[in-house]
Amino acid sequence: MFAHIYNQLRKNRFVTSALVVLSFFIGWSIIISIVFSIWENPSFIARNPALLRLYWEIIPLIAIVGVTAFFVTKVSKKQVQVILAKHAKRDVLSGLVFGTFWALLASGLLAMTNTLKLTPNNTPSYLLVWLFALFCNAAMQELLVRGYIFSLIRHKFNVTAAIIVSTVLFVAMHGPDLGAYGLGMLNVITASLVFGLLLLVFEGLLVPILVHFVWNILLGVLLGSIVLADDYPSMYHAVFHGSAVITGGAMKIEGSLFTLILNLLVLFGLVYYYRKGRAKLRPVTGALTCEK
Repeated sequence: MFAHIYNQLRKNRFVTSALVVLSFFIGWSIIISIVFSIWENPSFIARNPALLRLYWEIIPLIAIVGVTAFFVTKVSKKQVQVILAKHAKRDVLSGLVFGTFWALLASGLLAMTNTLKLTPNNTPSYLLVWLFALFCNAAMQELLVRGYIFSLIRHKFNVTAAIIVSTVLFVAMHGPDLGAYGLGMLNVITASLVFGLLLLVFEGLLVPILVHFVWNILLGVLLGSIVLADDYPSMYHAVFHGSAVITGGAMKIEGSLFTLILNLLVLFGLVYYYRKGRAKLRPVTGALTCEK
């Protein structure tokens, strides 16, 4: 009887997919937990906040790359692929331009209504190290929710299911920052949908990684108008005036109604572009590939 139930569960794609996703997260969590429990604050960089932050960001990234490679090659036997870029030069340019446009338009809407005022801070030391740490963070997040898991769900079910699952995971990752603020939740959801559509339109992870990275650079390290980890510096200090619905409250720009409207406009544009059939995700050989 138990053998029959076990065999039926093995054939159920919902159960097997859920177990694989759970195993993926557990494997990644175990690796970073072990590393940080042994060596959380290496003595040779403990007095340098930039290098320490880079260490805290790069270990989860290395872990997710390793777990992704293992699951692609050993668990899925290369039936599920994770594409980094189909056209590297195009994707780098597209990611930087799209991310810059999106971030500056979000902050510009608040600045034009006198809701946002900026005052300069000192340029942080080790600026390039801070920026690389941000890149590692963005790459880790995108690989975690829109890498193997996205491709697995799409392979087993469809694109819609992959978008939904990745968005739920993305919102769960940002849960501690959301609190009970409804607009902040909606902005994280719509941002995740934008990243998912970018993955589909450009047929790889590089564009969403770069867009995510540029958003954090411009609005976080440059303008100080979004919430990053407490130790990240900013070159400007953002002061908000007005209703929390417009200013974003504790979440700053990422909790603003203006950002939600902008996200929806961007999302509708990407949906229209994708539905026109101008971009389709196709599997390629290799766990992580980059085609020119």
